[in-house]
Amino acid sequence: RSNELVSASYTLPPDAHRILSVAISMIRQEDKQLHTYRIYTKQLIDFFPALQSDKNAIARLDRATDALM
Repeated sequence: RSNELVSASYTLPPDAHRILSVAISMIRQEDKQLHTYRIYTKQLIDFFPALQSDKNAIARLDRATDALM
């Protein structure tokens, strides 16, 4: 990780950090061009147990995506 990424991770809310981690994990070392990656809400909810039991999971993820902009 670069210093900028590490520094930014301290200012992100935990849910935004989770989304960023999933997005980074989708990038492959052999990728030579830019790609569009889609991360679906259901994927995130299924991947993170803390979101599975949260009735406000979609609202939390919506706020998290706003924090990433």
